[in-house]
Amino acid sequence: GGVNVVGNDLTAYVYPNPASSYIFINGNFPANTIVDIYNAEGQKLKSVLSMKNSARIDLADFPAGIYGVKISGGNYVMQKNFVKQ
Repeated sequence: GGVNVVGNDLTAYVYPNPASSYIFINGNFPANTIVDIYNAEGQKLKSVLSMKNSARIDLADFPAGIYGVKISGGNYVMQKNFVKQ
């Protein structure tokens, strides 16, 4: 997916991609970073707070398709895409 970094040197990796039952997000972001999941229509489906440098998102309730992940907090925003099989 695309990367959009504002403010600091943030990195984030979303895997596995394509995903089935969950995704992990690893990177250099602080605890309580907001992680939002959007569907292809741009509707927010889930919002969680990360741990330091990682988050795990349960996808069990999501139908197959393409989704966006927005990682935001403080002065940065990053967006990634993943596929749910």
